[in-house]
Amino acid sequence: MSEGIRTIFHLDMDSFYASVEEREHPEHFGKPIIIGADPKGGSGRGVVAACSYAARKFGVRSAMPISQAYRLCPEGIYIRPRFDLYEQVSDEIMDYLKTFTDKIEQVSIDEAYMDVSEKVGEYDSAKILAEEIQRGVKEKFNLTCSIGIAHNKSIAKIASDYNKPAGITHVKYERFQGFLDPLGVEKISGVGPKTQDILNGIGITTIQELREAKKHVLYEELGKYGFYLQDIASGLENEEVHTSGHLIKSVSHESTFMEDTSDFSAIEERISDMTRYLCKELSEKQIYYKTVTLKIRFEDFETLTRSKSLSLHSRSYMKAYETALELLKEFENSQMKIRLIGVKLSNLKTLDDEQKTLEKWV
Repeated sequence: MSEGIRTIFHLDMDSFYASVEEREHPEHFGKPIIIGADPKGGSGRGVVAACSYAARKFGVRSAMPISQAYRLCPEGIYIRPRFDLYEQVSDEIMDYLKTFTDKIEQVSIDEAYMDVSEKVGEYDSAKILAEEIQRGVKEKFNLTCSIGIAHNKSIAKIASDYNKPAGITHVKYERFQGFLDPLGVEKISGVGPKTQDILNGIGITTIQELREAKKHVLYEELGKYGFYLQDIASGLENEEVHTSGHLIKSVSHESTFMEDTSDFSAIEERISDMTRYLCKELSEKQIYYKTVTLKIRFEDFETLTRSKSLSLHSRSYMKAYETALELLKEFENSQMKIRLIGVKLSNLKTLDDEQKTLEKWV
């Protein structure tokens, strides 16, 4: 690579949850696997957490209502998610990636950025290093991944999705604009349906059109965020790959009941399960929370959230659970049944030894 130009990998596991289940059950190989709620013959509640590529051919997608997935693919293999297993496999894969570089940023359970600028010289090319990593993931974990290679994180992420599954896409610095320009703006991470509609509404559908747009037009529609997106479209984004010291902003979990319910004992039990799971995740990473948020969706799909912050940071399951129950009290006299419940822990930080000691006494 030229001096001063980085080599960034974005590694994305292919259909991670479904692929882990396929690995654990070889008899399901190549079949449409759908991870989520029990479809109950098409009348089930909840959504699809993940699905295999075979299931996607039927039109099944993540976050789709499980009843709709069943209508599209009644012959699919429906499996309840096993998050503890997926986390364990994810941790093993991330430990393996750390053998190649200590500049690694895990951004979700199944994807990570790697700054391998200092490692590429040990290989003939960045692609050879990517092939080595990809081969190791397959041999050690019997799973496949896709890798995007570029000079920055945003382009590497776009590239990792370009040739899935099990693909490697190397966007060389001298050719990155030709790669980006024809793509739709929705390929940029962070451009969701709402932002896409705004951009499309002012005649911007491709990354090239975004790059060439008048700055005042972008500012009028999107504020400073429009400038950030234009920098990505121009290949100017230069964000560092954060190491493990980079703190996540929040952790959350939601659960949809099989039937709308006003049984608060069942609701409290579901809250207990979720807070226990989230606190376990934070505890393993030595991260403390301060704010607890409860999310409730009623039978008419009205959705409300309530939050409360503690006086001190904590990683206690009981504190999170009791705070969530306190927030729940507001809704105990509601005439509406509850469809979905969710818990989020935020305002996160790691604490120094003095603060940790103080917390033991409160």
